[in-house]
Amino acid sequence: VLLSYVFGFALICFENSAEKQEPQDITDVIPENVDFKSIKNFPICFWAVAISCLTIYASIFPFVNISNDFFIYNYEFTLKTASRVTSIVFLISAISCSVFGLLTDKIGHRVTFVIFASFLLLLAHSMFLTFNP
Repeated sequence: VLLSYVFGFALICFENSAEKQEPQDITDVIPENVDFKSIKNFPICFWAVAISCLTIYASIFPFVNISNDFFIYNYEFTLKTASRVTSIVFLISAISCSVFGLLTDKIGHRVTFVIFASFLLLLAHSMFLTFNP
């Protein structure tokens, strides 16, 4: 979670330096044939976004895998109730992806949203550590 937060801030630096450069036509950047060897030529900004997304997902899915047992053991939920609580993550994700996707398309500031998502994830994980059932 902290790693995704760090890469979110790194994206701000990359975005600021990219804004200072002269804009290029996107057709000049994309080669006609893309192969696996061209991966090494991807810009650092791509790798920062990829690592940020990877670390966010890597911190969510392990929790989802153990969440039923977590809620049953710590909060004495039934299996049915624990499963319903766990499904809330996917319901919120399905709704918020559309809403925040439209919002970022409308107002921009994608990097700000990446950092905000990392912060919310860090906050959620911290709450699980600090609050005792």
